[in-house]
Amino acid sequence: MSVDWAGVEVGQELPPVEAGPVSREQLAAYAEASGDRNPIHLDESVARAFGLDGVIIHGMLGMGLLGAALGRWLGPAGWVRSFEVRFARMIRPGQPLTARARVTARRGSQVELEVWLDPGDGSRPTRGRATLEVEAVEADPGTS
Repeated sequence: MSVDWAGVEVGQELPPVEAGPVSREQLAAYAEASGDRNPIHLDESVARAFGLDGVIIHGMLGMGLLGAALGRWLGPAGWVRSFEVRFARMIRPGQPLTARARVTARRGSQVELEVWLDPGDGSRPTRGRATLEVEAVEADPGTS
């Protein structure tokens, strides 16, 4: 589902990408792969002992879900020049998650995006920005 970058305009939202829900099995696999075995991500009783409503997904897993969406939007048309996020709220396993993006600027072959995970409640628990280098975009110095 790559985007037709030649027609993208500032203010336009990219097609949503389903990014979740994250399962408990995915949390365990991520903990093993990343080396982050903090029990607040794996053990309900420990998470509750720390005042949480239950286990939460790893912040970097949320960033990874957004990064995967960037790859789907890009397809073979380019690459990610920069990508940063802020972890604004915790995400629980089982929550529906959609990766979303809005074009904030376009300068030649670079497209800047506002990106976020949407759990369906408007909270944007993981949000940030990315700059893409897109080979298919014609230089248009007047658009930004």
